[in-house]
Amino acid sequence: MYFRFAHLMRHPPPLSQEQCACFASKCRAVCGHPIVVGFIDGTVREICRPSKLQGPMYNGKDRIHSLKYQAINTPDGIIRHLGGPYPGSRHDQFMLRDSGILDWIATFPKQQGTDWPHVIYADLGYSIVPGCIEVPYHDEAINVVHAAYNNAMSSARI
Repeated sequence: MYFRFAHLMRHPPPLSQEQCACFASKCRAVCGHPIVVGFIDGTVREICRPSKLQGPMYNGKDRIHSLKYQAINTPDGIIRHLGGPYPGSRHDQFMLRDSGILDWIATFPKQQGTDWPHVIYADLGYSIVPGCIEVPYHDEAINVVHAAYNNAMSSARI
């Protein structure tokens, strides 16, 4: 399966206007955000301690040796992009830049009748990329509206 479909996982076909509209309406129904069409996240998979190159494989946050992967899912349950494996020491932001997936996200059609681009929602392991990636607000402890938004988006992402 890998040899037959890997190219589609690493270089997904562009999303159509109809797909973006459908995905955005599903996300809007769950969390209220009108332009999100998918969710991106990195995942850590533990491995045995390697005899060589232990440093790059060590994930200091989780204190394990690991490989990391990055996936973009859409509301229809399909993994649209799968990147990796990366060494466990690599940050989510590095995987985002290295995968080249920002070019794919930038091809999303704008929301019909507006200048709003459709975007992917990420967790705090990523930085905002205008027109491509949205992230949670950092001030939720002092702003209840932002806290409610983050909570709604978190439940939609899961």
